[in-house]
Amino acid sequence: MGEKNKGLKLNLQFFAEDDLSTSDYLGDVRSIDFVNRFSTSIEELLRVLGVTRRLQLSQDAKIVTYKWETDLKTDQVGEGEDIPLSRARKVKDKEYTVPFNKYRKVVSAEAIHRHGLTYAVNETDDKIIGEIQENIKQSFFEFLANNPTKQNAIGLQRALALGWGKAKSFFPGNPKIVSFVNSMDVAKYLGDGKINSGPSTAFGFTLLKDFLNQDVFVFDNIPEGKVYSTAEENIVFASQNVSGNDLARAFNLTTDASGLIGVTHSPVTRNATLETLAFEGSTLFAEIPAGVVETTIVEEETPEP
Repeated sequence: MGEKNKGLKLNLQFFAEDDLSTSDYLGDVRSIDFVNRFSTSIEELLRVLGVTRRLQLSQDAKIVTYKWETDLKTDQVGEGEDIPLSRARKVKDKEYTVPFNKYRKVVSAEAIHRHGLTYAVNETDDKIIGEIQENIKQSFFEFLANNPTKQNAIGLQRALALGWGKAKSFFPGNPKIVSFVNSMDVAKYLGDGKINSGPSTAFGFTLLKDFLNQDVFVFDNIPEGKVYSTAEENIVFASQNVSGNDLARAFNLTTDASGLIGVTHSPVTRNATLETLAFEGSTLFAEIPAGVVETTIVEEETPEP
């Protein structure tokens, strides 16, 4: 009996210890941290901007801008005759497709060995988050500059005042107006004066509270010499949902309840790297482009002697 069993291989199975931190688990933790950091930065941005309108996009990822059409009847009628009806209505203007963006960064085994896993991966993730934030900022500026109502004004103070007044004319009631300026224009105006600076966001906005009687956002993507003013209610945040769908399942994405971004971290053994993969599709836009007032700052003409 002993001789018979001598050549048999023992099929022993060793089971992982309970609560062991595996590489998959650590990847999930890093993905959760990435998603939380990005979502927090978005929420901070929207809070500072005062944006309350959020649009969850359908599969076609289309956003629609609007314009005002007016039909003013100027014909005068005789006594007792019906007065022609004038009307103003909000109608669809243009459609835009919000791009679905993909980002991929890798960190090498050598970088992990040299700097440690946490530092090496966080540095890579920070670069991706920075790229996404820059894309959202740039798309917002492009929408601000897309067919605005244009005017000129002498100096920053008058530009902000006239921008505020003109922007209010596009929206009923008493809307809150916000303006966007370049930091150099603020610096030139204030000189050595004190700046009552509010919060700065991870997106590079700086809020100047009650600056010349309104909230002004210093935004370096705005060209020097331009002021953009519009109502808070005209700014909309649109996003594609990347959670709970085939994409999330196919790539085993980590997401949160907002569905703003999906992320996964995974080792690539063929080249000894750790890969970060992220998907998102978000943008800020002005729903009524003509309701954005672009005021160009001009210099006061000096009379010739």
